Amino acid sequence: MYYFAVIGSLLQSLNLFGHGDLSDLIERAATIYENSPALADFQEESSENNGMTKRELAKLMTSIMGIAGLQGPLHLGYTAMGYQPLPAYKGQQTAEINPTDFWAQLDLDDRQSIELFLLECARLWAPVSATHRVATEPFTATVAGKERTFPAGTKVLIPLSLGLLDEGFWGSTVYEFNAKRENLCPFHMGFHSVGDRSAGRICPGKDIALKMLVDVVSTVGKVRRASEPNLGR
Repeated sequence: MYYFAVIGSLLQSLNLFGHGDLSDLIERAATIYENSPALADFQEESSENNGMTKRELAKLMTSIMGIAGLQGPLHLGYTAMGYQPLPAYKGQQTAEINPTDFWAQLDLDDRQSIELFLLECARLWAPVSATHRVATEPFTATVAGKERTFPAGTKVLIPLSLGLLDEGFWGSTVYEFNAKRENLCPFHMGFHSVGDRSAGRICPGKDIALKMLVDVVSTVGKVRRASEPNLGR
């Protein structure tokens, strides 16, 4: 809400953010990034980095991590832990799948199994449904049976969610939940990439999101089982 100028200013004036001025919090977070080991060797004002200073990169990271480290994982966490149903895809029974049934069967000390469970949740409902590229030269594509030519500068939407639900690749069980699905990890397209392969635009929060959610699913799952002993049996 802060980024809606009028509403954001009102919330800030009423100190509804809880921990002081948001701009001060951004500056404090940027200082942590700026002084982190990850930026220790950053070359300031180089042509390779478009003349960016270390402070500018640190400020940019507060926005990147706010999206990649918080908003996407929140969506995926809600799905995996049963706070929101899977989409009701037309002609499919996906909305009737309850991911918590599969959560209850997981070995909560097996991080790889939990990660695959999360990836299958994200396959059926991607936190980020699309990415884009900007054409650097004119190109021709077949659209609705006709060849059409588009100029350089055309924004091209890439529907990641359709790739994650492509029956031609994932097979006839594409709308079923299977955390042991073959090729799930190397071909998952939930992070602006195909597995770990990308054209240089992989989600910067991928590792943070997965490691954080594995911790959450494991920790909360153990508490859940302790309070409901019949789970997982």
